[in-house]
Amino acid sequence: MIKISEDRFKVYEQNYPGITEQILRYEAANLPACPQCGAADTAIVIGALVGRTIHLASATTKVHLTPNGSSQGTYYCNTCKAYFNIPGSERNTEAKTKPIFSRPSDNSWQAYRAWVLSFTAALTGKLADDTYSEDEWKQYAAKFWSTDNNKH
Repeated sequence: MIKISEDRFKVYEQNYPGITEQILRYEAANLPACPQCGAADTAIVIGALVGRTIHLASATTKVHLTPNGSSQGTYYCNTCKAYFNIPGSERNTEAKTKPIFSRPSDNSWQAYRAWVLSFTAALTGKLADDTYSEDEWKQYAAKFWSTDNNKH
């Protein structure tokens, strides 16, 4: 279920290009019902606490975050709060126990653009659409790099 307003979507999209499509993809996902309580209100477990995933989880009930991955299950029941797997659908949780750190290769807008598009593709599993102009990419990169560089 979507948990944010249309205005909030615009703010999220401004800060995280492509996130609206990603949220809607999670919303449309056909997730399994909980085998313990039978509830259909379930979520996919994502093991990363970074800005984009935090915003995904705040926007839809179909995303549940855990720090550094979960060895408890691929899915999470929002009703009974249980983690679970469906036989044949388990992801390799062992490989996801270490955090992954990522950043643009340099402070240029081109490096920022390449980083955002590649990261979006890695998260969504498909090539990211580049719908922003050069000037927009420059603006987003400047905003990104204008914050405390120790955070990047």
